[in-house]
Amino acid sequence: MVIINDFLNRCSCLQMWFQGFFIHLLSNLLNIHFTQETEQKLKIKEIKLRVVK
Repeated sequence: MVIINDFLNRCSCLQMWFQGFFIHLLSNLLNIHFTQETEQKLKIKEIKLRVVK
């Protein structure tokens, strides 16, 4: 039983690692496309906040 549990734990760790890796890759790919847009939006928000203050 211990061996099976250890194996399952390692599998779940690998699965978590792969999920994190793919999420990281996807977010990087999306960041490449959306950074400029989001930066512009953030700047607009900052300007609006300054105007409100």
